[in-house]
Amino acid sequence: MGDMESKPRRLLPGDPAPWFIAPTEHNPNFHFHTVGGRYLVLAFIGSAARDPGQAALAGLLKHRALFDDNQVSLFVVSVDPEDEAAGRLKTIAPGIRCFRDFDRAVSRLYGAVGEDGGD
Repeated sequence: MGDMESKPRRLLPGDPAPWFIAPTEHNPNFHFHTVGGRYLVLAFIGSAARDPGQAALAGLLKHRALFDDNQVSLFVVSVDPEDEAAGRLKTIAPGIRCFRDFDRAVSRLYGAVGEDGGD
């Protein structure tokens, strides 16, 4: 998954978004740095099977029209392998893709996990 730090860190306003490589539904080696030139939303939901993840997805999908890949793209980050297997997360073109972060490497890179590596 690239050169990622092992401990969680918090990004501050103005910090550049760290680059990474992670699998999506259609690309096992999606290079995040290739999506520049538009606004990007990374949504770290944990699991779409749990209430916080479901609520986050519902809130984002209320604004589905914004995610057009021209101005804005949404990347949902899931740490739950069952999200994909159960059909809870899918690519919705244009504009919405889901990263498989089962080892939590991307979540750690963005400070979206606890110190113990949990959700």
